[in-house]
Amino acid sequence: MPPEAQHLEALSRSEILETPLAEVFDRIARIATGIFAVPIATISLFEEARAWMQSRYSLDFLKIPPEWDFMAHTPREDCVRIIKDARADVRFASVPLVTGPPHIRFYASAPLVSRDGYKLGALCILDTAARAEFDLVQWRALADLADTTMDAIELRTAGRAALERLASLSKLRVVR
Repeated sequence: MPPEAQHLEALSRSEILETPLAEVFDRIARIATGIFAVPIATISLFEEARAWMQSRYSLDFLKIPPEWDFMAHTPREDCVRIIKDARADVRFASVPLVTGPPHIRFYASAPLVSRDGYKLGALCILDTAARAEFDLVQWRALADLADTTMDAIELRTAGRAALERLASLSKLRVVR
């Protein structure tokens, strides 16, 4: 199976796409905006044709086309990625989120990596002003928030599976 198909299968197994927004993910996005003093944070999951926002803080849409998405313009990396000034970067200068509202200048993300190693998306923070490079503490904080997000996704998936098993067991009758 090609890597992209494996990624989509792992994303499907998480059963998170197009589910109602959950407070745990909104809480993580709010914490990220507070820690980094940015106006926007998202928890984005990536399919072939879109990025689904499982949570977004100060952003008005749930999904965006890939050509608008910062993650679609660069490879899915294994570590924190920072774009200090999107207007000065040829890969991002023409992205509608940069050229129009909300006029993104700074972007940083940390990957959401499943236990089996697939990058399902990213925890992203965005600002309308260009910024300097992160220090090591900031890099670690963003990576830790992404890992916490992935823990919440996997815990949610495991909880749903346990409920399904319990429901199937309750249908069994004891024969004596």
